[in-house]
Amino acid sequence: MKRVCIVCAVLIGVLSSCRMLEPPKDYVELEEPYPYDFRAVSADGCYFAARKVKNEGEGTLKFWTETVKNTLTQNKPYRVVKEGAFSTEKELSGKYIIFETELEGVAHTYIVGLVVTENYVYVLEAGGEKQRFDDDVERVLTAFRTLR
Repeated sequence: MKRVCIVCAVLIGVLSSCRMLEPPKDYVELEEPYPYDFRAVSADGCYFAARKVKNEGEGTLKFWTETVKNTLTQNKPYRVVKEGAFSTEKELSGKYIIFETELEGVAHTYIVGLVVTENYVYVLEAGGEKQRFDDDVERVLTAFRTLR
C-alpha cells in the first residue's frame, strides 16, 4: 500500500507539471487560464497565453496565418510590424506576426504565433503596452518554441 501511495504521489507531481509550453522568464502562470488553455502574466501587466483549437476544414499554416493577419488589419486598428517563422521543440513549424495598435491613446504590441497540425491549431498570444512589453518580445518568441 505504501508503494502505491508513493507511485501515485510521483504520478500526480509529473502530471501537474505538464503544460503545453513554458512561459517567458518573469511571467507567472495563472491557475484559471479561461478562455485559454494556458495563461501567464508579468508583474507589469503583460500577458502570454495559448489555446488549442480543432483544425476545422484542415486549414494550413499559411491559411490560418493569413486569416489572423486579415482579421486584425482589415477589421481592427492593428498594423503588421514584423512576421517570421519558428520551430518548436517537437520540430513543428510555426509562424508569428507582431502587430501594433493604439488603445485609449496608449501604444500596444501584440504577437500571435500559430502552429498547425492535421487536427489542431495552436494559437499563441502575448501582448501589452508597447513601452512595457517590447523588452519581452524576444523572450516571448523563445517561449513559443517550447510548445509541446
